[in-house]
Amino acid sequence: QFSPNIQLALYVKTEGVTSWSTNDDKAHFKQELVRDARRAGRLLAIQSPEDVSQDDIFNCIGIEHLLSLDKAMRTMECRRNHVRRIMEAQDRCSDEELGLVSWNSSAPTRNRALKLAAGYWSMMDVK
Repeated sequence: QFSPNIQLALYVKTEGVTSWSTNDDKAHFKQELVRDARRAGRLLAIQSPEDVSQDDIFNCIGIEHLLSLDKAMRTMECRRNHVRRIMEAQDRCSDEELGLVSWNSSAPTRNRALKLAAGYWSMMDVK
């Protein structure tokens, strides 16, 4: 249990594969994500930048790529390229080398996440 309101459950599928969530859970999470992105997108579209609150910005954390079609397309392209690099390298690399390929391939994503986190941190009302 992570908090008084959250419980973690491990689901075991009939074929013995373990998963943290059921297919219904995944579908629900996806629906919630789309709903949250639409709500945030509408809010950001109708408000002037100076009227966007800190809470509004924080509600966008993790869904930034869904708020813009260009960002969504770029994110999907980056994910496909990363998977392609890993798949191409796995037959010719050791596990350690494959890990390095993955690390190098994901560097731009990690750097972007660091910049986003720094930006959000600078917006926080830290006393």
